[in-house]
Amino acid sequence: MTTTPTLTNSNSKYARALENFTTGNYSVALQLYTQLLYDWNNIVKDNPIDHTTKVLLYQTHLNIAKAHCMLYHQQQAEKFCCQAFKLSQQINDHHLMVADCYDCFGDIKRIYGRSQAAFHDYQASLQIRLKAKGQDSLEAAKSYHKIGQLLYFQKKYTKALHFYRKCYDIQSLQVQNTNATMIDTADVYFDIGFVYRSQRKYEDAHVMFSKAFMAMTAVLGEENLKVAHLYNHIASTYLLQNQLDKAKFALTKASKIIHHIVGQNSIQAVSNYNILASLQLKQGQSNQAEMTCLKALSIQKARFETQQLFMTESYAILSQIYKNLEKYDEADKALQQCLTIQSTFLGHNHLNVADTYFEQGEIYRLQDNYAKSLSAYQICLKIQLTMKEEIDEDIARTYYQIGSIYWLLQQNNEALNLYQKSLQTYIQIIGLNHLTIASLCNDIGIVNRILGQHVDAIIMHVQSIKIQRRLLGHCNLPLASSYGYLAVAYTLNNEYNLAISTLRKKLAIQLIVIGKIHVDVATTYGDMGLIYLLESKYVQALTMYRKCLKIQLKAFDSNHVEIAKCYRNIGFIYALKGEFDTACSLYQHCLQIQYQNYTCSNLDIALSYEYIGSLYGCCQNFDDALILFQKCLDIRLEILGNEHIDLAIIYSYIGLIYYSMDNFDQALDCHYKCLKIQTKHLDHNHLQVATTYYHLGKIYYSQNEPNTAIHMYLKCQDIQLELLGEKNLTIANVYNSIGLVYESKELYDDALLLYQKCLAIQLTHLGNANVQVFSTISNIASVYKALGKLDDALELYKNCVEIEKKLPANHAASITRISLHRNIASISEIICKYEDAINAYQKCQHIQIKLYGKMSLEVALTWKDIASIYLKLNNHDEAISYCEKSKEILNDVLGENNLPVISVYIMLASIYAQQGKLKKSLNIFHRTLDILLTIQKNKKEKIDQLKLNNSVSKLFKAVDIQEQILMNYTSLFGELYNNIENIGVSQSRLDEANEICCKWRQIQQQILDENHPDLAVTNCHLGTILAKQGKYKDALEMFQQSIDIQNKCACKNNILLANTYRNIATIYKLNGNNNSAVIMYQNFLNVQKALLGSDHPKFIEIYQEVSKICSKELHTDKIVTI
Repeated sequence: MTTTPTLTNSNSKYARALENFTTGNYSVALQLYTQLLYDWNNIVKDNPIDHTTKVLLYQTHLNIAKAHCMLYHQQQAEKFCCQAFKLSQQINDHHLMVADCYDCFGDIKRIYGRSQAAFHDYQASLQIRLKAKGQDSLEAAKSYHKIGQLLYFQKKYTKALHFYRKCYDIQSLQVQNTNATMIDTADVYFDIGFVYRSQRKYEDAHVMFSKAFMAMTAVLGEENLKVAHLYNHIASTYLLQNQLDKAKFALTKASKIIHHIVGQNSIQAVSNYNILASLQLKQGQSNQAEMTCLKALSIQKARFETQQLFMTESYAILSQIYKNLEKYDEADKALQQCLTIQSTFLGHNHLNVADTYFEQGEIYRLQDNYAKSLSAYQICLKIQLTMKEEIDEDIARTYYQIGSIYWLLQQNNEALNLYQKSLQTYIQIIGLNHLTIASLCNDIGIVNRILGQHVDAIIMHVQSIKIQRRLLGHCNLPLASSYGYLAVAYTLNNEYNLAISTLRKKLAIQLIVIGKIHVDVATTYGDMGLIYLLESKYVQALTMYRKCLKIQLKAFDSNHVEIAKCYRNIGFIYALKGEFDTACSLYQHCLQIQYQNYTCSNLDIALSYEYIGSLYGCCQNFDDALILFQKCLDIRLEILGNEHIDLAIIYSYIGLIYYSMDNFDQALDCHYKCLKIQTKHLDHNHLQVATTYYHLGKIYYSQNEPNTAIHMYLKCQDIQLELLGEKNLTIANVYNSIGLVYESKELYDDALLLYQKCLAIQLTHLGNANVQVFSTISNIASVYKALGKLDDALELYKNCVEIEKKLPANHAASITRISLHRNIASISEIICKYEDAINAYQKCQHIQIKLYGKMSLEVALTWKDIASIYLKLNNHDEAISYCEKSKEILNDVLGENNLPVISVYIMLASIYAQQGKLKKSLNIFHRTLDILLTIQKNKKEKIDQLKLNNSVSKLFKAVDIQEQILMNYTSLFGELYNNIENIGVSQSRLDEANEICCKWRQIQQQILDENHPDLAVTNCHLGTILAKQGKYKDALEMFQQSIDIQNKCACKNNILLANTYRNIATIYKLNGNNNSAVIMYQNFLNVQKALLGSDHPKFIEIYQEVSKICSKELHTDKIVTI
């Protein structure tokens, strides 16, 4: 008789396997279970299996599957779960066993992030349990509990709570509560507490943990690992509440239980060590926390041969510890370990992986590695959006962090977009009435402000203030900070009164909360000083800055860097008031403090160099300004690299200095460097970009490239109109500048329209008594002058005089007054009101003497202008007197051979000629030509001097020697030669005339093309003089050279050509060369005929005269045949 094999002999081994499985020692459990299966297979081989054996085999396969699942051996887990499922089919009344298999399948899929598939398995299990036991059974409660755990894993906390409560409701209806039921109930309490903790409902979490504790200890007592596990999570909840003493107490309880039962080096102690490390970190004991966390890791590594998923908790805590210690590389390595383990067990698309990428993004941000930080946050967001079925705070938080990185990268449009997504997400989750929303509104307002969207910024800051006032009341520091943000937005929107009013609200809160002598109060006074400064209310600004300084001197050491900044701010006000010495002293004081606090390569020192450089620029000390700006640039390049946005402003300043020195090529180079940096970091329609286009327009205008200048100005205008609107004061400046270009192109109607638009805006914002209004009215007067509306122009200039009297007296105002009186003098001269003109020039000269001194180039020019009016009045003695004064200054300042003095010499020669003092007049012209020849010889050196001397450059502009030196030489020499030649010939002083003409020809040959038409004219004039001297051969050579040049010119001077042929004919006639004379006369008549036509009376008269000469003097009638 055969007997059915049994597995009795393996009971002890099975019990050990089950014990290891229950206590979490899954590797040992798997070894024992594998040995059992091997033994059992030999026993039951080819023998029938009874029911008990089948159940035992099923349970063994299912536990092996669960062990593999807990060790994240996905394929093995699925294999054994499938085998358990097949075995369950062979057992009577197997339905609940099948349900357990579905639960196991669900657990495997859940751990590997396949939440949807896991949910289907849990649903399948639930349907079986409902069919077998009904919806109010404990079996159904198990499935509800599983579904709740899945939803919690997905961070769907509300839905998780729903299923946990369904589970609890069933358990609470049981008439008889067994120990197993009470343990299950305790587990549900525990999981509900987990949800509350994740929702930051910490007190509710403690209530549930307390219920779990009561149920658990009622069955198991306090000395068991489940209770220790509960104590650990109570401790971690207190940590989240920053209740460190309570956390320490609960943690100690857990530690005692774990050490007593399984020892301090057990796997169960790991969680305790992890929480202890977090506690030590919060207590500021970072080094001890590191040692504790490393101990937790060492236990895990000793226990397991390979990395396990639960090790990621220790690595994550270790990363936080290293971050706190600023050991960012080590923190990153710990997170990389997390990612490696998580990717191995969970795949790359799991929410836990997303959390690790989030932490990694934070580490990279702290290392200023914004590119890597951005990449990590973006991966995190991609996973969250893929895996989460609905938006939650984690997504909102990631949106915010990505926005913050874009902000740090100065990619402000992207930052704004992400901040707005974060705000919308938070509002959907927590509603509008929350401090997180208030904080985010402020951040969005700040980005709007940077983008120039000041109205939007104001709206966001106002919204933040409303929320804070509802939640915190009317007197708290966060509200004060929001008032500060709002004040900045008002300031940038030119709403200065609202800005001051808002800062007063901020100040009132600060005075109550932190007192009168707190440094934050000083900062608020400084902010108010800045606004008054922008309003040009220098007295109020100084008052605020001095209040700021007074507090800082009490709060800080006298050499504190904040005090240095305050000195710099006060110095800036004095600079704006034109008190440059006081400003410079304060700037130097600031710099000395900074030298004591910083190394030479410091950004604050660079900023002081920038301020002092700007001051030197205002004082026209351009060389020293360039030196300081270069120092500033060098520091910023060293610290920030060559593409940082802060380099743009210094390139702009250096460009402005080069512009002031008329070094336009260098100026252009600097402004284009500035533009390149700006367009890389800022939007193409940013206001700073517009300002750079404006500067480029000014340079091109100064280079006489009006079309390019207008192109740049219009780019500037388009940006400003879009961002600021049509009535902003900044737009007025652009209108004015474009008007100047149109005026230079003689498009006077267009210029006038723009000046009038500019004036309308300025009057609205600035009132009548303002230097900008003064300048625009002066420009309108200039257009009226050009249009010949001299009375209207004079009336406007006189209005300017009245405005000018109300303006503060400073260097810039004095220069403006000089220009004004010059314009009045010019118009008065044109309309023959010479006395008024002299009076205006004398006012101009009086200011110049005060400003520049008696022996200045500017005064010399004004003396010359007065001389020209006396010349028109035929008051030769006064005219000569003023010319001599002008000549004396010019020769003293520039040396004897200088361009400006030439116009004075020409005027003197004209005066002496009118007086009949021809010899003296000729001598002056000789002197003039000698000067010009000397200057021509050293032309390049002279031009270099022009570039280095701003005042000389301005003087040359005043005498119309600025654009093309060659062209102006030509005009001056043309006038000079005509006077000399006429005087020389009329006085038969042919040698003098020859000398003058040869000098003129020598200059032309050096500066003109060899076939230039002006040279043909000079050759003809010189030939005429040589002929009168009887030097016929030389004369013929000059005439022939003149003809050769004229024949090569595209546009011939027929009159000159005809006269040249006639002069040659005359020489041939005098020398008896009749045939050649006839040919030249014939050429002469051909040119005249082409010029006048054969029927023209003048041509007939010329023809008859030439025919008569040919007939009587040359004894030929050949000419008659023409």
